[in-house]
Formats: sequence, C-alpha cells, structure tokens
Amino acid sequence: MCAMASTQANIRRLQDTLIIAGDGVMAFGAWTMVKAVVFLLTHDLAMVLRSVDFQMDSGVSVFAVYVVLALIMCIDLGVRAYVGLSARAEGLRRKRGRLYLIIAALAALANASSVFATVLGMASTLSPLDAVVSAAIDITSVVALVLVVVCSIRLWRLDPVTG
Repeated sequence: MCAMASTQANIRRLQDTLIIAGDGVMAFGAWTMVKAVVFLLTHDLAMVLRSVDFQMDSGVSVFAVYVVLALIMCIDLGVRAYVGLSARAEGLRRKRGRLYLIIAALAALANASSVFATVLGMASTLSPLDAVVSAAIDITSVVALVLVVVCSIRLWRLDPVTG
C-alpha cells in the first residue's frame, strides 16, 4: 500500500513538473522571439551581413534575409508552443502523443549546440554581463526541453496506461 502511494506521489510530481516545464518552454520561446527582434532593431542587418562576407546585390537581399529570419523565428516559436502545450497536456493527462518528445529532443540538441556559438557571437556585440545572462537563459531553455523529455519518459514507466 505504501509503495502504491509513493508511486502515485511520483506520478503527480512528474505531472506537475511537466506542466511547469511546458510553461517554461513556451516562455523561452517568447524570450527567443524578443531577443531576435531586439537584435534586429538594434543592429544594421546590412552591416552585419557584410561583416560575414555575405554578398548583397541590393536592398532586396536584405529584405529576403529579414523574411527568412522572420520565418525561422515563427517556426521556432511554433515548435516551442507545440512542445510546451503538449507537455502541459500530458501533465494534465489530456495527451498521449509522443511526437512532441522527438521534436523536444531535437530542439534541445539544436539549442545546446548553438549555445557556444551564441556566446561567442554575443561577446563581441554585448557587454560581458549581457552575454553571460543571455547564455544562462539559453542554457536554462535547453534544460527545460530536456526536463520535458525526461519527465515524460519517467511518467510512461510509472504509469504506462495514462502516461
């Protein structure tokens, strides 16, 4: 009887963690969007592109880059919203799909691999404190994605019927 109560407590804890981590993933999606918009508003994109030897023929190229960046930001926000809402739904026992976990794992890998590049890129454009704070937030975003995957897997193992 005690083991069953302990298992139920673990299940509830994992469900609560999934809800919180899902909220975190969505919040970090909003953070990523804000960070990108602030960067685009505070930097001359044409100058940034020239600094990396991007060949531009006209203003159309800069506009195309803005369009592509906006599309990437929307996709990232959509992926994070999907993963976050799915994690919340699983924590509330409303969802049993597993596709969001594959997407969350891939997003965590992609974000983890880009943290170092982000730190190196920001170190030249931001103050050291801003770079450290931004990197810490990006790392926390990766942790939230990993937490979603780990808690979901643990929940399935403890409660295969409803997890």
